[in-house]
Amino acid sequence: MKLHDIKKVTETRDLEIVNKMLDDGWVLLAVSKFDSYGGPYPQETVYYSLGTSDRTADPSKYEKPSSLSPE
Repeated sequence: MKLHDIKKVTETRDLEIVNKMLDDGWVLLAVSKFDSYGGPYPQETVYYSLGTSDRTADPSKYEKPSSLSPE
């Protein structure tokens, strides 16, 4: 796929979601790592940017369902 074919882009921090999206034909566009120094040890956060040529693709279908609170 050529870069100009990309019609939809999304970003996630969840590697499991990234793998599912790649299995469905999404393309990994970039990986970015950010460090925050709020304590004695840096907290690393990795962001994955993915794209697809399908304008109708819904990246929210890969989100994990929120856990239900106990009643």
